[in-house]
Amino acid sequence: MPDWIIAVGVAILAASGAWLAARYGRMAAVERRVDELDKRNRALWLYCRQLIDHIWRGRPAPPPDPPDSIADEFEFIPTRKDTIRE
Repeated sequence: MPDWIIAVGVAILAASGAWLAARYGRMAAVERRVDELDKRNRALWLYCRQLIDHIWRGRPAPPPDPPDSIADEFEFIPTRKDTIRE
C-alpha cells in the first residue's frame, strides 16, 4: 500500500477530530449561555411577580427592590436603600 494513502487517512482522521472538538466546544458555550439566560429570565419573572403582587395588594410606594442577580438590569432606578435618609 502506498505511503500517501496512509498519510491522507491520518490527515482526514485528524481533521475530523479537530472539527468534532470545535463543534463540542461551541455547543458547550451555547449551553452555558442558555443556562445563564434561563436563570436571568427566572429572576426577572420572579421580580415581575413581586411587583404585580405589590400592586394587587394595594401597598404604597416604593416597590420592592429587585433581586441582586438582576440588579444590573435596573441600575438607572433608585432603590429604597438609596432613598432612605438617616
